[in-house]
Amino acid sequence: MNTAQHPDEALQLLLIEDDLIDRKTVERSLRRAQLEFELTAMENIRSGLEALRHTQFDCVLLDWHLPDESGERFLEEVARTNPELPVIVLTGSDDKEQVRCAMTQGAQDYLLKGSFDSSTIVRSIFYAIERKRSEKLRARIVKVERLRSIGQLAAGVAHEINNPAGWITANLEFMGDLLGSPDEAGRVQLGQAQVQDFGELIGECRQGIERIGEIVRSLRIYAEASRKKIEPVDLNEVVKQAASLLKSQLRPHALVVLELAHGLPAILGDQSALTQALVLALGNSVQAIKARPGRQEHKILISTHLEADSVRLLIEDTGEGVPEALRFKVFEPFFSTRPDLGTGMGLAVVHDVVSQHHGSARFLSEHEPGGARLELTFPCKPGLVLAAPPDEPTDVTVQALTPLIDEVLHILLIDDEAQVRRMFTRLLSERHDLKVAQSVQDASSILLESKPFDGVLINLLRLDSQARELLSVLQGCSASVVVCVGGANPSDLTRRFIRQTQARILHTPFELGDLQELLQHWAYHRELRSS
Repeated sequence: MNTAQHPDEALQLLLIEDDLIDRKTVERSLRRAQLEFELTAMENIRSGLEALRHTQFDCVLLDWHLPDESGERFLEEVARTNPELPVIVLTGSDDKEQVRCAMTQGAQDYLLKGSFDSSTIVRSIFYAIERKRSEKLRARIVKVERLRSIGQLAAGVAHEINNPAGWITANLEFMGDLLGSPDEAGRVQLGQAQVQDFGELIGECRQGIERIGEIVRSLRIYAEASRKKIEPVDLNEVVKQAASLLKSQLRPHALVVLELAHGLPAILGDQSALTQALVLALGNSVQAIKARPGRQEHKILISTHLEADSVRLLIEDTGEGVPEALRFKVFEPFFSTRPDLGTGMGLAVVHDVVSQHHGSARFLSEHEPGGARLELTFPCKPGLVLAAPPDEPTDVTVQALTPLIDEVLHILLIDDEAQVRRMFTRLLSERHDLKVAQSVQDASSILLESKPFDGVLINLLRLDSQARELLSVLQGCSASVVVCVGGANPSDLTRRFIRQTQARILHTPFELGDLQELLQHWAYHRELRSS
């Protein structure tokens, strides 16, 4: 065998195999290939994992059936602690399900015992090493592309938020002018026309806040990509979220039309990753439309369709299109027909995400000259229920537990932002017994000195860094806890705090109806404690 392709340094190989004869067979095969290597042999999973803690190996040869654990357990641990390490599974059975399980869990290859020679095992080792290097490079490229797309999104989101913020500010100033100066008794007289103007201005302010809230909710889903949360997903909802995120980029260039099939079954996947993929696909349509400025009116049609056992998503645009000879290349990393407009990684990421969901991505022929038709197909599971996992924090707006709040509630507000404290004070202090803490230390003092609370409302900018201390302060407190969350979804540390305190989440910005249901929640739990 030609050894020129081998590295100058000896390969560090770990063999985990409990059968002495099989161990000797592997070692002889490696030596026959004249491979420069150092082989460490272990008889079980436990000793193999211990060896990984002390030595940096280039590749692992793993027997699938071992006396202490299965190969699946080893792959799970390697994926958690050493994800860049290639693993080749050695198995005495050609069971397809077993092979599928090994490859799904992260193995790079598998060899059937008694069926490989020296050239086969060496080739498998080098292929596994190179494949892992390629995966690492691809992961870095995907991360760079994601950061680039986030930068583009930031500009669009700033525009989308600044618009309603601008008219809200202008309306508030106009409302101040309408009020004018009070008379000697401190009263302001408004005519019927002024009252009508006030109603319209307030309505426009509410629309602006709702628009900002919609953008924040979309970003909250988009920001969850790194969690890889697999759950039933409504593809129509993914389309709406992606279109909302890109609204400012799409609107100046094309009319966006959504034709979403009713009663679409769920697909099993990661909603945030799917949203990212669709954002990138739509961004590609925008670039294609910019490259075809001669057409007066452009259109992007996004439609969903139910097939026999799959859900199909179709994106049709009136941009410059993709030549048929290049359609098989557009999903390759760094390939671009317009390298001046991007890295050429957008559609490669789309293809990766769709493939991870066991789907397919392809460009179809155009209905008319020009434009492109991108088809994404996913297997569907009609029996899936679109619901949050059981351990997910529950929003306070899920259900109204009692119709009215007639009695006074004892509430502790822990809030480190002055304006928000004043807002909650105005909303709650008139009808309820509200104590306000500006810090965790203040909350500790109040809890020691005051009678039991019905509810604790937490709005801390740096909850992550104070979670452990706050958890200690709340020990023994029987009140129901609610945590305010704005912007992105809670971090892992905040989620842990929410689980430990069995808290609910109040997403901000919120409506008064959300706050009313929060009060109902606290009143209901006070009744439970007293009964």
